[in-house]
Amino acid sequence: MNVNYNGLVYWFDKNTTMRNDIYYDRCWYIAKRMPKTEEEFILANQFADIYINNKYLGCCYNQEF
Repeated sequence: MNVNYNGLVYWFDKNTTMRNDIYYDRCWYIAKRMPKTEEEFILANQFADIYINNKYLGCCYNQEF
């Protein structure tokens, strides 16, 4: 899926086991963080995992995150 956000275009491959609503939510979460470097993109992916786990699975994490 391509996401164009504020002039930045991101390409995301879909995990075949992931529900579409979760996939779209995750992609947009990453795009809205606007990562510009590989390191920023990796960090955005990690935070997206935390966000998705919290929102859809009810997982709780330490406040330091």
